[in-house]
Amino acid sequence: MPSLSQTLRLQPGLPGRDNAGFHLPHTPECAMIARLALPAILLPLALLPAPPAAADDRIYVAPMLGMIVADSARQLDDPIGGSLALGKPLTDRLNLELSASFLTADGDGNDTSADLTAYGANLLFFPNREQSPVFGLLGVAHGDTSDHPAMGGPADYESTLIDVGLGALWPIFGNRMLLRAQAAYRYDAHFDTRLGDGQRDGFNEPVFGLGLQIPLGRRDHNPSRDRQQPRVVAPVGQAPTGATPNAETTETTDSNAIVLRGVRFDVDSARLTPVAKEILDRIAVSLRRAPDARFELIGHTDSTAGDDYNLALSKRRAEAVRDYLFGLGIAKSRLQTRGAGERKPVASNDTEVGRALNRRVEIELLN
Repeated sequence: MPSLSQTLRLQPGLPGRDNAGFHLPHTPECAMIARLALPAILLPLALLPAPPAAADDRIYVAPMLGMIVADSARQLDDPIGGSLALGKPLTDRLNLELSASFLTADGDGNDTSADLTAYGANLLFFPNREQSPVFGLLGVAHGDTSDHPAMGGPADYESTLIDVGLGALWPIFGNRMLLRAQAAYRYDAHFDTRLGDGQRDGFNEPVFGLGLQIPLGRRDHNPSRDRQQPRVVAPVGQAPTGATPNAETTETTDSNAIVLRGVRFDVDSARLTPVAKEILDRIAVSLRRAPDARFELIGHTDSTAGDDYNLALSKRRAEAVRDYLFGLGIAKSRLQTRGAGERKPVASNDTEVGRALNRRVEIELLN
């Protein structure tokens, strides 16, 4: 059985009406186009094999175009307009947003024109932010509608809006912003049977949105760290067999595992960088030469978050390396994963450089 260092030897080398009274046309043809346009855009987007959005803890704004497929009981054409959200990721799986929207619609076969305004909050749930662009949406808002068709003439009303739906994010323009699409079921609870056809105390409607999600401020990331020469850190007294130990290939450590020094991660991310993938490509070649060897991949973090969060993040980093090696033909049965969190730093967490060194994955031979 080859030693660990032998096995891992690297080879050298807004529609609607404004306050001035301007109206967009609401002909039957326009209403049909509005009803079909956003669903027609969202369905193909939902089927695209989009890359995941990079983990990012910055505050963001999300301007979006929106459309409601009006409940027939409203006696309105489909409302169209826009919304604006201000959000912040709270954890790797959860975002919180404050939102406002304004939509307008003409009456269905009458001369009324209703304005629908809403202010509320959304929770976005990401099952696996690093691997999938899809999120779940739960929203609650206060609705304020004016000049809505009602028994006895147009009426104003206030209501509670509840949204449940799905959406997705796609990085665009070099990850500087995200394309955002979402679809939800909305219940507009007004409890006023005068409204619309006078038969409902609430409206049930699909709601669609398409727009951008734009992070604010600069991200804590130094791309030069990802461009440095990939290196392997070997245990004390060991060096890759067949290679001369030197500062470019080895460095002493008190661990029994080898640190893949070029396998770096951004803050709060388990996404592999291009340099990390280049290193793992070469590691996979070496692993295929020892098909009976089994390994443990150990993920680590810096200390910029809580213990429980860092433990989960370190586990995901180890799993990201395992999944990439699996894609290169290394059986998952040969690769165990474990997260060590922030408990075993190799450098000081008081500096940016030290924290970058601690965001790493180690690999250890098990047999």
